[in-house]
Amino acid sequence: LDVYTARVQGPGVIGAETALSLAAPAQGRADLALGPGQSLLVFQSELSGQRRILATRLDALGLPLDPEPLEVSSGPLDADPSVAWDGAEYLVTWNSGSTPNVLARRLSPGGALLDVSPIALGAGSDPEVAALGGEFLVVFSRATATFPVQAHPAYVRVRGSDGLMLGPTLTIPFAASSWAVEPDVAVVGGRWLVAWQRNYSVSDTHSDVQAAFVDSNGSATPAFWVAGAFNTYNSSVKLASSGNEALIAWTFGTVASVNRRVHFRRVDAAGTFLDASPVVAAASASGERFEPAPCWNGSEYVLAFADQRAVVSSVDQRSDIYAVRVNVAGTVLDGSGLAIESSSASDVGPATVGLGSGRALIASARFRANPSAAYRLGTRALDVACPAPISFCTAKLTSASTLPTIGSAGSTSVSGPGFSLTLSGGLPSGNTLCFYGSNASNVPWLGGWKCVGAPALRTPLRQLDAAGATSFSFPLAPALVGETRRFQWWLRDGAHPDGTGVVLSNALSVTFCP
Repeated sequence: LDVYTARVQGPGVIGAETALSLAAPAQGRADLALGPGQSLLVFQSELSGQRRILATRLDALGLPLDPEPLEVSSGPLDADPSVAWDGAEYLVTWNSGSTPNVLARRLSPGGALLDVSPIALGAGSDPEVAALGGEFLVVFSRATATFPVQAHPAYVRVRGSDGLMLGPTLTIPFAASSWAVEPDVAVVGGRWLVAWQRNYSVSDTHSDVQAAFVDSNGSATPAFWVAGAFNTYNSSVKLASSGNEALIAWTFGTVASVNRRVHFRRVDAAGTFLDASPVVAAASASGERFEPAPCWNGSEYVLAFADQRAVVSSVDQRSDIYAVRVNVAGTVLDGSGLAIESSSASDVGPATVGLGSGRALIASARFRANPSAAYRLGTRALDVACPAPISFCTAKLTSASTLPTIGSAGSTSVSGPGFSLTLSGGLPSGNTLCFYGSNASNVPWLGGWKCVGAPALRTPLRQLDAAGATSFSFPLAPALVGETRRFQWWLRDGAHPDGTGVVLSNALSVTFCP
């Protein structure tokens, strides 16, 4: 909130307004897209009635790569940004104006604007975007100008390489007089899936969830029903794709009960439902839940939402951010949900992106009374358990008949406290080093087995302790997420009877996670 003053100079005479105190810009309406070793966060920023659409790149831990966000657009009515990555560039979309039009602009992976000015995509509101094979599909709601008044789910294809619109804006036909609200889009099985809230009419807020496929050539299938019955409210529809299937999530409510709940239903690339009926997320939790934001983390769905289980009265509208995980069988793994952002402050507007290897980034806006006095965006990473290191290959006995054995300590999470490779069973006070690389091997070498394939790196030579043991700390970095490294110790043994003067440990295969 801003504080202004004006001098009263007499009856009916008021002087010019003067700003006494301006709050920090309010941030919200976030969206995320996964790019090349980074994510792009786009959001709406508002200060004293003026809005900007901003973008900033994030690393695998959700930390900003840019010192300041990039301004994509500015205007008093710019709103509702969305973003997607096509393998070469990002496309950011938003709507602008009192009679809104949909605009777009491309960004390079380095964070540079590729279009001198925004690309005009036509009349419409609430755009969302997804990419397939170098083309973006931008979907939005478009109202008719003639009777019967109706809003269709509309779409247009945009080529990523030059921003060219590939044909006119088309609409998905569905029931007459219906009103499409806030469509979303994802790529499923080589085509786009579009889902939206369908109000029964412009003046009737009872609603169901509908969807349709758009083929890669731009032709749409007929709309099909997803969920919703008489006298129910089904809103805020969002999609996430695992590749060949999608999870459709929405907020559900009825006339008889105003308590909102988050439901979901999965559908495959052929349009077949994988769940016989809608599934309730966090079914055992109390309080209202709304604003779903799903993504696929590489092994399961993560479904974040706003949650009001902690409210203390009917006038308390603060919310927290919770999430549930949904496995490939459609089972909710977290009965009451996982707390992502839970404090006395209010957190709203979750957005998610899956980074693979079991990690998801969740962005939301928290009201910060001091020093901002405004909603400000933050990110949080949600991980599944990291896979345990796996031993393989065969060690070579030392001249003392001990078996050099590799092990590990710490966490393979790059955001964890650290990870070390250990060695036991060596010769007391002997010398050793560790080979490591991306490739495994299993070929005879120096009377034993070479377990790390080329190309390989090695540590400096180090001395074993009196027990024939040592360890070294392996440096962790976000670029290691999802990568596998193989490790093997090499040890000097001048008294070995085979004359090689060398023994080798077994090996360890380590996959690093977020």
